[in-house]
Amino acid sequence: MKWKISILGTRGSAPITGRDFEEYGGDTLCVAVECEDRLFVFDAGTGIRHLKCSGKETHIFISHYHQDHILGLGKWPELLNPENRIILHLPDIRPGERGIDVLSSFFSPPFWPVGLHQYPAEVLLVTMGETCDVGDLHIAGISGCHPDGVRFYRLYDEKRSFTYMVDCELPEDSYVYEQFARNSDLLIIDGQMDETDLPMKKGWGHNTMLQAGEFGKRCLAKKTILVHVDVDADDGMISERRSRLQSYYPTADFGKQGEAIRL
Repeated sequence: MKWKISILGTRGSAPITGRDFEEYGGDTLCVAVECEDRLFVFDAGTGIRHLKCSGKETHIFISHYHQDHILGLGKWPELLNPENRIILHLPDIRPGERGIDVLSSFFSPPFWPVGLHQYPAEVLLVTMGETCDVGDLHIAGISGCHPDGVRFYRLYDEKRSFTYMVDCELPEDSYVYEQFARNSDLLIIDGQMDETDLPMKKGWGHNTMLQAGEFGKRCLAKKTILVHVDVDADDGMISERRSRLQSYYPTADFGKQGEAIRL
């Protein structure tokens, strides 16, 4: 059975609405991979509101705990269904802090009125180590470059692979990350900035679009999709960036909310 990879949210930092943000979408990051009887979800931004479990065991892998990556979880309708079983895989990305404690603090007063354990769905919080096996599927993780830390993920089996690298500022020597993403059938990567933004935003933990495209080329990804686009970039701006991106890297593109890719 082919994997169905759905891009449910494309934005970084904050969601946005309006006619100028309809083509590429305004929800913050969430990507779902449907594999037979299971769902694998990467991040829980506001885009998760579009996701239905449909009776499938659902595994959610959080990259880090900045609000735009977890903001949608508290109002996700699937948490209200007692038949749903949802496993949250939470990395420990800051020394001395457990990811489980960080997420639990966010979903508790005074920040949120109810804890995740109080929803009708069965919600399990587990610590994500370097690897995780679910049936015949494997998930590997590696620490990335971002303020407060981040975890990149690779989902794979014997036939195909998908790599998720958001909120990353790739170093000049990115060999370790290139090896991690090598030969991905699909690479979803942070491409938040235009090149003109870099002088002011160096060290903010994000790539330019050309850095993301070049990385996809170097790691031999078959297809590279850029997400975590700046909240101020409207459809016209992204379309203009897309033309420049593809003039250098034809296999790279910007993700669109609602887009589905099959592997």
